[in-house]
Amino acid sequence: MVDKSMQHHSTTRSTPKDRPTLDGLRRPRRASSRPPRPQACHVFSCSRRTDRVHPGPESERFRLIRSVFRELRPAPRVAQLVDGWARDNLDAGFTIGVNVRTGNGAYFKKGMRYADRVDISLFDDHRRFLRLIERACQQRLQALPRHLRESYRIFYATDSAEMGEVLGQLPNALTRRERFPPPGEGDLFAFADRDNADRAAVDDTVADMFLLSRCDALVYNTSLFNQYARVVTGYFGGNAVHFESLLRRKRAQSALLRARHVLR
Repeated sequence: MVDKSMQHHSTTRSTPKDRPTLDGLRRPRRASSRPPRPQACHVFSCSRRTDRVHPGPESERFRLIRSVFRELRPAPRVAQLVDGWARDNLDAGFTIGVNVRTGNGAYFKKGMRYADRVDISLFDDHRRFLRLIERACQQRLQALPRHLRESYRIFYATDSAEMGEVLGQLPNALTRRERFPPPGEGDLFAFADRDNADRAAVDDTVADMFLLSRCDALVYNTSLFNQYARVVTGYFGGNAVHFESLLRRKRAQSALLRARHVLR
């Protein structure tokens, strides 16, 4: 349910102290002389589509994945990164999360396996792309009081250094990740083994995933990376938008697909 780049032990799953019985009451655990079991570790492996786990309907799949995601907790070292940075940067005013998946030169180019998932042509014209993202952010502010509209921030997370420089030009923008794989290497890259660079890169990635869920609204494109934030917040109470959906040609394509589905 998350990107392959997060195949590491950077999150743990919490275990409730009491197990609920069928009638909703909690049954105390029996006393035991055995030492307490260590907290279970959740390991992210390759992504799994929820329709392979749950037959549906979609609302029930959503409930399933949210129940799982709500049990996830970052490992202590990642929790410190998330809590400290959020306290200093996200705990005041209104923050819009922006997550742009580019593939970092892999996955989505013509002829590649996932070429139809992300429209990377949008990134060719940086000025035009920034106007699209700014428009999406402004729409997230429309229903807010004036003092929040005037003092908002944008927290952005992306998978490439180049896109990071582009998004840094957004108004009131801030980010925390500084370490990226080289251009063209995608997500899976082994950094030179110095100062635990690989672990630090993974911690940065997972921290950004949790930080997106601390935002008040979201602008995003197709990526399992932002799925956690969308699900645990209930799509930010409706204040989230896939920025490709704002394009006329994308809306026309979506309408055509819906029409074909109805006519089947």
